[in-house]
Amino acid sequence: MELLTIKEIARRLDMPESTVRYHRDMFEEYIPAIGEGRKKRYELVAVDILRTIAKGMQRNLTRNTIANQLAIEYAINLEKKEEQQQTTTKQDKLNIEQVVPLFETIKQQAAFIEQLTQQNRRSWWPFKKGKH
Repeated sequence: MELLTIKEIARRLDMPESTVRYHRDMFEEYIPAIGEGRKKRYELVAVDILRTIAKGMQRNLTRNTIANQLAIEYAINLEKKEEQQQTTTKQDKLNIEQVVPLFETIKQQAAFIEQLTQQNRRSWWPFKKGKH
């Protein structure tokens, strides 16, 4: 599978990179990508999707009209997006299940430290009540 950067896609479409980024940001849910941030790469079909978006924008179509067209022509990408969202939801649940016990442990440790601090204050103080 060939993966492309935004710069490579812009070159293939003969468009300014900023325009490609603008279109990508407007219709991100339709553009299959792998990775995050600077390492984000796009599947080859992204060139066709962004070309469709650019043509729609040139014809002054609304965002909804272009989105409807993309949904019809590139339904596979929407299915992939739904799969990714389901995977992310499962990962979020796992993360929460891992965090809750850690949080409880931290609360117990904080209570124990507070208890030790109170004991140390009482034993450290050199003056007993009424003896100074």
